[in-house]
Amino acid sequence: MAKGTEEKRRYLRLNSVFEVEYVLPGSDRIHAASTKDISALGISFTTNDKLEEGAKMEIKLKLPNNSSAVHAQA
Repeated sequence: MAKGTEEKRRYLRLNSVFEVEYVLPGSDRIHAASTKDISALGISFTTNDKLEEGAKMEIKLKLPNNSSAVHAQA
């Protein structure tokens, strides 16, 4: 952190890259993405798809060295 700046986030964000799959409501298409960072309250991920702010989706987060994925609604 630069001198004179203060972290204002409530939870620490980890700069970790994980594979993400998501499905938008009304669609069966599985979209692929990868995380930029992750925290207790959210995931930031990059995708080539245009997503509208507030869009709801089903998410599957693939964890390394784990055969199970984390499923969530966002």
